[in-house]
Amino acid sequence: FLAVEGFRDCCLCLVFCRVVVRAKQWYQRRVRGFNDNCVKTCVPEQGHCSAAADPFFITFDGSEFAFKGDCKYNFFGCGDIKMYADHEKEKASTKTKYLEIAFKTDVYKLEGNTVTINGDEVTAPLHKVYKDGSALKIQDVGQFILTIVQDGKDPLVELSWDKLTSYNLKVHGTCKGQTTGMCGKWNDKKKDDMTMPDGKVAESVEAFGTAWAVDDEEECPTPPPIPDICEDFGLATEKAGFEAHVRSVLKVGVLGLCSKVIDITETVDAAVQEMCLCFGDKNCACPVFNQFAAACDAADFNTAGWALKNKNTECAPTCPEGSSFMAAGPKPAPSCSDPNGGRKTQKGCFCPEGQVMEGGKCIEAGDCKCEYAGQRYDVGDKYDKPDICQSCKCVGNGKEKCDDIKCNTKCNEDEIEITVDGECCTQCLANWVEAVNPRPEATVNEPLALTCKVTGVEVTADDIKWVQFAPEVDVSKPKRIFDISDDGLVLTIKSMNEKRGGNYKCVVTKDDKTSEGVFEVTLPIVHEDLIEPVQETVQFIEGKDVVVEVKKLGGTITDLYWECNGVKVEKKIVNKKDSCKLILKKATADAAGSCTCFVKGVGSQDSAEIKIEAQANEVTVTPVKKKITCTIGKKKCNPKCTVEKTVGTVSAKSVKICKLENDKPTACKSAKKKKGKFGKSLGKATEKTAGQYVCVHSEDGVETISEPMTVSLKTKEPKEKGKKGQI
Repeated sequence: FLAVEGFRDCCLCLVFCRVVVRAKQWYQRRVRGFNDNCVKTCVPEQGHCSAAADPFFITFDGSEFAFKGDCKYNFFGCGDIKMYADHEKEKASTKTKYLEIAFKTDVYKLEGNTVTINGDEVTAPLHKVYKDGSALKIQDVGQFILTIVQDGKDPLVELSWDKLTSYNLKVHGTCKGQTTGMCGKWNDKKKDDMTMPDGKVAESVEAFGTAWAVDDEEECPTPPPIPDICEDFGLATEKAGFEAHVRSVLKVGVLGLCSKVIDITETVDAAVQEMCLCFGDKNCACPVFNQFAAACDAADFNTAGWALKNKNTECAPTCPEGSSFMAAGPKPAPSCSDPNGGRKTQKGCFCPEGQVMEGGKCIEAGDCKCEYAGQRYDVGDKYDKPDICQSCKCVGNGKEKCDDIKCNTKCNEDEIEITVDGECCTQCLANWVEAVNPRPEATVNEPLALTCKVTGVEVTADDIKWVQFAPEVDVSKPKRIFDISDDGLVLTIKSMNEKRGGNYKCVVTKDDKTSEGVFEVTLPIVHEDLIEPVQETVQFIEGKDVVVEVKKLGGTITDLYWECNGVKVEKKIVNKKDSCKLILKKATADAAGSCTCFVKGVGSQDSAEIKIEAQANEVTVTPVKKKITCTIGKKKCNPKCTVEKTVGTVSAKSVKICKLENDKPTACKSAKKKKGKFGKSLGKATEKTAGQYVCVHSEDGVETISEPMTVSLKTKEPKEKGKKGQI
């Protein structure tokens, strides 16, 4: 255990706390620390969790397992920090594609050499400070190191990402017993390391990992148990040689010393499996060796640069061009904002003196730009830091000049001032009281709780009044009927009945500001047979009236209305004592579908749906004669047709006689109706009269054309004169 960090001028306390390491050996360390009351306080030592390669996990409490799920998983959570790893399937292997860190209102993503904040790509190193004093930094020392400092804990968490597939997490002892995710509960009990979000202990690693998946089980199924990769790949005979190599690495130097304290059984197996995945490539075991080295560091061994001194491995770290590996480089690493770096030490890739790492490359410190939240600014650029209420200007070489932002928030009478994460100035909020369940459905004789939520201001029960309206009645005091929670935010109606339904509101008054949340309380409406259709299906012909009717079955009806095809109909309703009719005048095809009669009774309701099927109003146009012979010079040349409709009469104005020219009706003239037939005289017949004619009926933009009538001509026969004397 370690004493809580943080120093004040009031006192200096010397505290002896115990530390336990994997060797189960106890010793004392003198530390100094205190809480706000200057009382000596010890907190647990830093916790460690890691995942390497395929991935192979080591939890805070030392459980070791491989998990090959193919989704995004929550591997750590404490307070307002949540961390996720997205796994990607590659044949028999599963790799960690990226890490996601949710902190405050931001989401940071580490994927390969790329860093994003809320989806926007930024450049490491970077830092961001939050309103409560918390600070997040990302260093680039060949690997990304993300640290969060909060409440004097420096750091609260430190996450290392090798930009490939592996990560290592260090967590402040104040999180012990409060962690969530695949790193385990961190309570010194391996037996419950596989605890799922529902508090139950999983029976298998596969079920445990799947329980922490972000997606549901349908989108993220439980993976099958992991087979022996060496057996699957036909490398069973090579396995002993691979194991001999792994053990030779773990028995040399500082790892050899550490292996006498930490059990290496699971580490050996994981490293051999990685070698089999790569068909014997020794470098594929390096992430597992590095993971073991991190566990050794947690047990107070110094493994920095272990691979450079180990002759049995080729796991020596590689660095970006221009930089070199240092076992004890400065921590934090030199950056544009701090070219000298920190006084502590860390292993990693560092640039030569006078240079800093920017975007994975070494640059001259004199070429530095200003940085905030991963964005770069040139000399003269202005930018805001809203979380800490500063407006800054880049003055060169990574240096900036910042001034406090002045706020002048003025709110209306019904608004309150609230603090918003990520914003400097307070904002005005209206409707700061809301009903959490504004339209609850009650059950007769059962209790019903109404809950109010207040945003942006602290209130007590004395600030809250509950009323029922209209008329407005204070219901805060009748204890026999109502009960109010200690904080005043929940009103419980102890036993619901019809009289206690209606509208309620919680009225909150704070600093002469008032807001309210409104509830509409109803009892569920019971179905009752109040009506039935006279005909379940009604057929109609376009142009005719449609009549739909329901029969009333004798219950009390307090309200009745009709809807046709989802639209409420308010006209042409004939409501009688024992029935109700809806009449749709001169219905068109659009009326087809359904009409429903809805009725309400006393605490009940019913409906009756009637289907409406339309029949088209067909028009038939038929020539009286298809061949007509007319005499040249005579007027008796009159094409005729009959016109019939399924419904309705045919107007002479809707019928025309037309001549066909190129199969199109032309020179149309209105027909006259005589004895049920429609015709039009073509006048005195001439040679131009000959041809084809049609009868055309037009109505509502629809034309119906008869078959052609062919008019041919004959010459007029001369009259014979009678001879004299003939009888």
